[in-house]
Amino acid sequence: MIPQRERITFLVLLADVLAPWTGVVTAFTAIEGFAVLNVIPVEPARRSLTIGCRYSRHGAWWLYHVHSGELIGPANDLAGAARQIRNQMEVAAAA
Repeated sequence: MIPQRERITFLVLLADVLAPWTGVVTAFTAIEGFAVLNVIPVEPARRSLTIGCRYSRHGAWWLYHVHSGELIGPANDLAGAARQIRNQMEVAAAA
């Protein structure tokens, strides 16, 4: 069993990186017993993202999109992950 504390630590740190952004808020919840981070745009017309953190067989934590399973990036690169999340939200808003 993989401890939750590392997963939660990375998600809390990601929420801290996202906190200064205008136009989005974050909220924690659990899906199937695992902590996840919802990134919610303030404008109701935009789509929110649900971000999870999982442990790989290679000994690293990865951030991923919970609903699609698509990897975002390594959890130890929070700035890179935040940029990718922001870009995805902006592309979705423009569509």
